[in-house]
Amino acid sequence: MKSHYQNLIEDIKNVYNENSINCLLNTKVEVEFIHQLVPNLERSHVMGSDTIESLITAITHVARLGLTLSPEKRLASLTAYNATNNSQEYYIDVSLAGIEATMSRVNEYKITTLDVVTGDEGISWNGNVLGTNTAVRPPVKSEMIKGAICIIEVPCGDQLLTTITINELKELSRLSTGDLKALTPDFAKRHVFKRALKSLIAPPCSVLSELQKATKSIDLALFSKQ
Repeated sequence: MKSHYQNLIEDIKNVYNENSINCLLNTKVEVEFIHQLVPNLERSHVMGSDTIESLITAITHVARLGLTLSPEKRLASLTAYNATNNSQEYYIDVSLAGIEATMSRVNEYKITTLDVVTGDEGISWNGNVLGTNTAVRPPVKSEMIKGAICIIEVPCGDQLLTTITINELKELSRLSTGDLKALTPDFAKRHVFKRALKSLIAPPCSVLSELQKATKSIDLALFSKQ
């Protein structure tokens, strides 16, 4: 009779093997990465059902996106948090590099601009509304971030513009780490892209649809933390 742990590992392997994009990944290697990211995996028999379910869901997202959990590549990681129901749950944390790698395989949409707004660039907000369409210049290291902008070209050729303000970024930083030092350019760009992603129409069962689900789980975890 197989142990709880052996059954869980079999379920995880099946998740990878049942996804067509699995050709991008080595199941055996990915399972080794999962062991590194979930140190108590061998004691899965003491995990709650919510913990196990969230772990499988997170692994399903990353397998369907074809993103490795390699700590060196830093495309995605399994992250644990304490949910409001007192259980420990997992979500797949897709990095900015992981987002860019995934979007490179999406033919319907193209990111034309993804950057922070800093200093005196002639770009300003009135509330959450961008004040001008002045081109974004490369940020200067010593300047303070005052927002971020994402422009995506949609199939008809139109440009979909999305912005996020510094006040919104500060609140997201507070919720995620409690430390404003986490408010880096990559942090800002990732969150403005996640906002833009919500407005895109994704074909069912597509890579883009899976990316929407994965980034939604990041937000759910962010606002469900105790």
